[in-house]
Amino acid sequence: MGSEGGKSEQALQSPTNEVPPPSYDSIADPPPTYESMYGELRSARESSSGVFDFLKKVVIIFLSTLGCTICLAIFLAIPITCIVIGVKYKDDCPIERYIPIYLIVLGSFGVLRNIVGLYNQMKRRSCDEETDEDAKKSSCEGLIDCFLVGWFIAGNVWVYSNYQPVYDDPTSAQYCQKTLYLFAFGLTTASYAIVGLICCCMCCVAFCSLLVE
Repeated sequence: MGSEGGKSEQALQSPTNEVPPPSYDSIADPPPTYESMYGELRSARESSSGVFDFLKKVVIIFLSTLGCTICLAIFLAIPITCIVIGVKYKDDCPIERYIPIYLIVLGSFGVLRNIVGLYNQMKRRSCDEETDEDAKKSSCEGLIDCFLVGWFIAGNVWVYSNYQPVYDDPTSAQYCQKTLYLFAFGLTTASYAIVGLICCCMCCVAFCSLLVE
């Protein structure tokens, strides 16, 4: 009986059924930190060897942002529109038969360039280290960009040299379908405006960063 009483007392005293208090370590963990655009620009300024090197890094930072990726996805609508209008009015511009071809090729390579850019952007986000395959894809992007620049220059010649065509007489040798020509003209002119705006923004960012220093 004495041994049984001792065992029962030990059972009552031992904390076998005691539940440990809840841990709040997981709740107390700090949220993940994300590097701000300002921090990236400041880091680029400190590691740059000169103004041109800094501007180059600013462009790379801008192109690597999520907002730029969304813009690339939205800009897919512009090349698709080029293809649609070029195909629809392919034979409706006797003053310069290369204007619809200009839109078709520009739109096709524009879609290809945006798809490749979006794919490479997602690939870089999922993999920190750059591989030989990534380098090949970057060179592929460069080739497409070079072709697009050359084709754009040729389109400038075809569009601006025939300003302004006849819109209301399809039998005239100076005729060009109005929607086709105005779209090509507006797209080409808007490209210059966008490039100028981007350059101004990059210069303003660089100037502001220099003032911060």
